[in-house]
Amino acid sequence: MQNLTDMQEWCMGLREINEKRTREMVELEARRIFCAKGIGETDLKEVAQAVGIPRTTLYTYYRDKQELAAAVYLRNLRSLLWHLEKPALEKRWRACGEDLLGFLRDSLDTTLRDFMQDPDTYLYDFIYNLQASKSHLDPTTLEGHAADAAEGLQWLAERVEEGIRLGQLPGCRSYQDYQDCVIFPFLSHLVRLATFERQKARPDFKAAAEKARAFRDLLLRGACSAG
Repeated sequence: MQNLTDMQEWCMGLREINEKRTREMVELEARRIFCAKGIGETDLKEVAQAVGIPRTTLYTYYRDKQELAAAVYLRNLRSLLWHLEKPALEKRWRACGEDLLGFLRDSLDTTLRDFMQDPDTYLYDFIYNLQASKSHLDPTTLEGHAADAAEGLQWLAERVEEGIRLGQLPGCRSYQDYQDCVIFPFLSHLVRLATFERQKARPDFKAAAEKARAFRDLLLRGACSAG
């Protein structure tokens, strides 16, 4: 009887592993196709064919394309925000000698390195948010949205707010202002670069990263300027 129980548990564990792997393959292929064609223009049949499974199998994991797109978004968001978890932030903060400007520059450099390795991460975040706004959906209400990075984001906001009080970022009045003046323009610039490079026969993301780095410096100079 014990051997039978062990075998059943082993089979259940193997099934969970296979299901996890299938979800991962589906979501990675879906992201690639969504980035290339757009969410609205993609048929789930294309995703199933890319993964090599029947279309009906997709519906055992996702109710519809919207649920798949949301699952891809959450997986993609974790890739975007891994470096904003509190332990990672604190480690870089110490490595920068607790110098706020150096720390912020290093954080944007980390984003740039991620961009060079996988530009579609930033492109899909933009695509999904655009699709959500058209459908009057709020991505932040999705279960698990930025959960791993929530503490780190709060910690980062506190460092920036402290720097503003000390006059280190005279071009900003608050953390939200810093986001509006630096973070959001920088990420939008990455999306434009990723879109432009994807249209080339031979994309050059290294050159794109150099352009983004120059833009980063311009944004930080603005944040450090009194006007």
